[in-house]
Amino acid sequence: MFSWKKNYFLDLALFLAFLFACFSGIVLGFFLPSGNYHLHAGGRSYFAAEVFKTFLGFDRHFWKILHIWSSLILMFLIVLHLIGHRWWIASTTKKFFK
Repeated sequence: MFSWKKNYFLDLALFLAFLFACFSGIVLGFFLPSGNYHLHAGGRSYFAAEVFKTFLGFDRHFWKILHIWSSLILMFLIVLHLIGHRWWIASTTKKFFK
């Protein structure tokens, strides 16, 4: 069984990985979209690739790598969290189906 300190730091790591995955996903979806999206400004048409090349000084490749790795770390930490609480899950499931 996990001690409360181990559980605290695991939950903190889960939260941070979740934030990184969400933030990088928002950046990729809204600020650095892939493809040829047209933007209109002052009667001129721009390709999104010409307008949005970086976000916070990092290009799309960096944000994509950050998104992939933070998502993989998040999945790994979720598995660790479930393993750490396996006894609680088992006992609660038994009580539920009694």
